Amino acid sequence: MTFKPVHINRPFRRWIGLALVATALAYLAAPHMAWSGPAPGASRQAVVAVNGMSCPFCAYGVKKHLSALPGVKNVQVELAKGEAIVEFSPEAKVTDEQIQKAVRAAGFTPGKIEWK
Repeated sequence: MTFKPVHINRPFRRWIGLALVATALAYLAAPHMAWSGPAPGASRQAVVAVNGMSCPFCAYGVKKHLSALPGVKNVQVELAKGEAIVEFSPEAKVTDEQIQKAVRAAGFTPGKIEWK
């Protein structure tokens, strides 16, 4: 059994070559591009380490107290990781101290807070 080669016309081959080169250049340039921060109007997130959580009721208490902070849109508590992810609206003016106070009010020890 023999196969007949497929003929691709010259303009189409040129277009494919340019597309591949453009894709390769974009891929190589991506890690070097500057990041200017979150887009305007985008929500902010705080990842809070919470020490001492051991059961779902612990996670519920932390979520309840963090949800009471001003401007909170969503709270996710990851019991296995020992952290809470708090999503704030863009105009919320919440400090690390307020977050730590909420975690302490739930009966736990706050750890490092990382803003994203």
